[in-house]
Amino acid sequence: MIPNRIGDRSGLGSVVPVLRRRGATARAAILLLLLTPAAWTARPAAAEEAAQASGGFRDEVIETFAYAADAEAQAAWKPDERSQPVRRAETDGTPCLEIRLPFAADTQQARSVHDRAVRLDLSSAGAFLLELAVDRPEAVGSVSLYFRSGEGWYAGSGRIAESRRSVLRFPKSQFRTEGTPAGWNQVDGIRIAFWRGRDVDATARLFSLTARRHEIAIVVPSPKLHGTKSEFRTAQETARRMAEFLEALGLGADWLEDDAVDEGVLAAHPLILVPYHPFLDEQATEVLLSAMRKGSKGFFFYQVPNAILEYLGLGGARYTAQREDGEFAEIRFEQSALPDLPQ
Repeated sequence: MIPNRIGDRSGLGSVVPVLRRRGATARAAILLLLLTPAAWTARPAAAEEAAQASGGFRDEVIETFAYAADAEAQAAWKPDERSQPVRRAETDGTPCLEIRLPFAADTQQARSVHDRAVRLDLSSAGAFLLELAVDRPEAVGSVSLYFRSGEGWYAGSGRIAESRRSVLRFPKSQFRTEGTPAGWNQVDGIRIAFWRGRDVDATARLFSLTARRHEIAIVVPSPKLHGTKSEFRTAQETARRMAEFLEALGLGADWLEDDAVDEGVLAAHPLILVPYHPFLDEQATEVLLSAMRKGSKGFFFYQVPNAILEYLGLGGARYTAQREDGEFAEIRFEQSALPDLPQ
């Protein structure tokens, strides 16, 4: 029997599986997932329709690259590693930042590098979009987008496929760390680097850098808090795999580290995924609970904090190991648990 409080909690539902075991059915107190019934219906609610119409994301411009003169642009963006100073330019009436890439004139230059000092909290972003154009794309092997944070960097990479104005997308889940960054909520610098491709001189023009926030959140362990723990790499790889699955479906997600996520940020996401987080402490669990009380839906894999199970009225759920081959060979869901549940 499904506890009444689950069905009554503002549409918050659970799926109770019925497992086939050698010809007999047995109910199992294994929590597989937590979803709202509306997630399975053919016609979404008005808010969901609006989100679908807008693509389910919200953009915030970090940098417009629009400067009144060369001097202003050069005061903001500093060259490094023998790179050329930036210049103000226009393309079809749109102001932009121009970067010269002398990879033929200077065959020893590995990359062009430009930095800008900032103060940003990017903890709630899921991806970054760099709008640019390179007149000779063969000159560029790859483009790196870095965010400096304290004593380290977050680094993402992309490739240019054409000369016309286009957008490079850098999913936050694919950024790697260099050094010891202080956190996505303490970004103090931006670096854009064009790596050498062929020995060809080229010109790059930058139009905008945007942070994109999605309706789906993936909560992951923070490297700063948990990076030395034995299961950290597994947790990160599991979360990245989930992010890749969503990307393949055309669904972006915000990569949220547990030490920099507050109640307001999480509550802004209708769906919160926790792929594998064996280190969830009381504070992080309370933030998750607060978001769920405000209407967000939680989707947990493998482990669920006891406080969340109690909130859902699912006390007593525990891990159950297979006792013999084929014991859990088939799972059937109780159809009355969730309207429109797939067969």
